[in-house]
Amino acid sequence: MFPCRTSAASPRSAQWSSGAHPACPTVALVPPPRNRPRRLGLARVVGSSMEPTLRAGDTVLVLHGGSPRVGAVVVVTLPPDRAGAPRPVAVKRLTSLRGDGALWVRSDGAGTDSRQLGHLAPDALVAVALLRLPRLRPLRGPRRLRRAARAAQR
Repeated sequence: MFPCRTSAASPRSAQWSSGAHPACPTVALVPPPRNRPRRLGLARVVGSSMEPTLRAGDTVLVLHGGSPRVGAVVVVTLPPDRAGAPRPVAVKRLTSLRGDGALWVRSDGAGTDSRQLGHLAPDALVAVALLRLPRLRPLRGPRRLRRAARAAQR
């Protein structure tokens, strides 16, 4: 059987219980902290770690202060490397969320993720990706006009 909803502390949180099925775990969905304002933003993808889902140059609409779900694409701050140099903000897929809020993130392709870094602290979450914006092709004039412009420049 499917788990059933047993209680709701707030509209954003719910506790799910397996009822008569002791093998099913109990999962608590935690709302985002109230001190993080929700606002929309844009993130530009650089690199190939999220290919084939996202390519370098893609623009993603993100929600700062959003509640992450397992399987969602998120923007996170990676911890400094071994030499202490800061790493850039990264776009990764959330694959696990520990009870204390720690994040396990992975790249869809090859890249630095929790396999090398371990769990990320809950405050490493910057935003939750909502959708990839379509790529806009540069506007180009008709060929005939460009040829005429080149001829006029000579």
